[in-house]
Formats: sequence, C-alpha cells, structure tokens
Amino acid sequence: MRRYTYPLSALVLTVIAPVALAHQGIGETPAKQTAQTQSAPAIPPVAITAPVTLPFSLRAGHIFVDATLNGQAAQFVLDSGAGANIISSASAKRFHLKKASDSVFAVGASGSEPAWQTRIQRVDVGAASLQDCPAFIVSLPSELEADGLLGYDFLSRFRVTLDYEHSLLTLAPPTSTTELPAGSAVLPMRLRNNVPTIEALVDGKRGRFQVDTGAGNGLTLFRAFVDKHHLRDRYPERILSVGKSAGGLVYSDEVRLREFSLGSSKFTGIPADFSTALVGVFSDPGLDGNLGADVLRRFTLTLDYSKSRIVLAPNHNFAEPFAINRSGIYVSRDDSRYTVIAVIPDSPAAVAGIAKGDALLEVDGVPVADLHTDDLYKTFHQPAGKTIRVVIQSHDAARRSLTLTLRDLL
Repeated sequence: MRRYTYPLSALVLTVIAPVALAHQGIGETPAKQTAQTQSAPAIPPVAITAPVTLPFSLRAGHIFVDATLNGQAAQFVLDSGAGANIISSASAKRFHLKKASDSVFAVGASGSEPAWQTRIQRVDVGAASLQDCPAFIVSLPSELEADGLLGYDFLSRFRVTLDYEHSLLTLAPPTSTTELPAGSAVLPMRLRNNVPTIEALVDGKRGRFQVDTGAGNGLTLFRAFVDKHHLRDRYPERILSVGKSAGGLVYSDEVRLREFSLGSSKFTGIPADFSTALVGVFSDPGLDGNLGADVLRRFTLTLDYSKSRIVLAPNHNFAEPFAINRSGIYVSRDDSRYTVIAVIPDSPAAVAGIAKGDALLEVDGVPVADLHTDDLYKTFHQPAGKTIRVVIQSHDAARRSLTLTLRDLL
C-alpha cells in the first residue's frame, strides 16, 4: 500500500483480458497494459436513501470496516486505490465463491497477480447494501488481515466521507447535500482505471496523484516524475524503503521533501518514497505519484464520485509530525512468521547485527505470532530514543536477544 513492509501497499487493479495477454505477454509496458483495461461492469444502484455513519478501525494506515458478505460476517479494507472489489483467495474459499474458468491479471504497485472474476450476491456495510456486484479473487498479502478490499464498484455508489480524526465513515446517497466543513478545499477529481486522481505540487512542480486510502504510507513519487524534475540530484540524502503489494515487493528511496502542497494545504519535511518500479501501477506514465494514509488522515476526506470532486478539510491531526520507520528493519509475514527482507545500512537494526533472512521471533517480550501488523508498525515508529527488545534467529543459528535504540534516519 509505502513503503512500510507490514501494511499492504497501494493496490490499484488494472484488469487485463486473457486474449490481450496472449498477444502481448505480461512483460509489456504498463501503457500497453492499460490500453487493454476492461471497463467497470455496470451494477445496480445501492439500497440507501439516507446517510449512514459507522465506525472504522485505522490500523497501519488501513481503514477496516465490519461488513457481511452473503449474510456472513466479514471485514474489509476501504481502498479507493482498488479499481474493483477484491476478495482474498482464502476468504473466497471460506465464503464458497465460484471462480470464473479463465483467469485475468490484477496489476498492483510493482507487478501483477492472477485473478479470477466472481460475483457477490450481497455485501452490507452498516445499513448500506449492494447486491449482485462483481469482484475479483486475488491472492492478497497476509499482512492485510482482511477478507478483501472494497474498491471502486462499491465506493463509487456513494458520496464517501472519511472522518479520520474520529474514525467515522459516512456513506451518503450521491444526490444528498450537506454543508461543507469550514476551511474545506474542493479539488477537481478525475478517474484513471477507476481510481480517483487530483493535482498537487512537489517543490512547486505540478503532478497528478492517485488518492489511495489503501496505501499505508503518505506519498510515493513515480520514477518518471522523479527523473523529469531531477529530484534525486536535489535530494542526495536518501534511505531504502521496502513495501509489499499485490505483485510483489515495492522498493523505493525515501526522502524528506522540502514542500508538498495539496489544495490550500502545505506540508514541509514530509516523507516521500521515490519509487524504482519499472512495471506495475507505480510505473504508469499517466500518473506522477500516489497519496496514502499518512497524508489523508490529516483531513476529513470526502470522495464525491458523482460530482467528480474531492473535499479536504484539515483536522486536528494536521500538524502532527510525519514519522518514519526508526528501526531500519523491514519484515514480511507468511502466516504467523515474520522474516527480515531488508535492513537499512547504519540503522539501529544494522548496528545490532540483524541481517536479511533472519526470523523475527519476539518484540518486547511478545511472540510475533501474538502481534498484529499494526503492533509492529507502531513499535517501529515510536519516538527517537525509545529502546525495543527483539529476539532474532538466523538460519541454523541460536536465538539472539538484541536491543535497538530507535533514531531518526532522515
């Protein structure tokens, strides 16, 4: 979604028809892949006549909502960066969803995954109900800890308001009218592959950015934008950042930008990832970057699909400092096992002797099997000077107990 390793990176889905793959192959450029994108299937309107407000949980930057899928309890991530509704492969089995006979491909931040079309008889989020809606079955990273993603085919049926300060979601009929909060900025919105995009400024340079509630980090700048404006020359102080998305790992160079402007709001010192992706959505030549939760949570955000606009109202989180992973360790989870996939040179983790391939067994005395991804996120993003204890085991080696003193790496 970042990039942080534990939360899901941005998952933007471009569905590629099997016939197109037979002619082009998966290795073709994203521009060619996009040309083969299928239009979103038409679905019935939702059964809602008045605004519905319900709580959500924000974990590692992801918005989790309780729902029912075909009458059974489920939990989804609200992901404006997903061009379709997504069900994880494991949950598709649990809910007995049928796969279409032919597979397609879902393109994530840095690659693609096989996907199968399916249909959901009914999904309910609070009093909002959607029936006979399309979805795709995709193998999602286990770090997500959800049954799937509610993307464009769900979100576009409402005027969606995310009150990050109070953890409240409001789904309203597109035709309903409400007074905008004081200090709101109204920004024109365009869709690209069913994902909302808006304009913003990086050091005064204008770009078009996806608004991605499914991305756990704050800001990612795509390679073409970085190269065009010679940003690597302007920002020689960079550290490694590694994340995870459908399609594989996402590698970036993380910096702190001098200035980022979004509507009338300006940020200084905001962490930004310079993506190195050559394939996947993060290499889309029609986009310049991706806006994720660490920026969006500083606003009350309204996605108004019917009026092609986004409304941003700064909240009490607006002035909070932007934090980054201060441990220098990046891990990936497979079931209940966490494995180190990268270590930033000269970071607390590197100084302690942690290496790629080590298994992370305990954090502050708690076995990792008892921790959620959000627990690790919060632990590694604690203030500088905080010490944490980890137990590490290298391949065919004894367990080691190490103490890391967190510090700012940028």
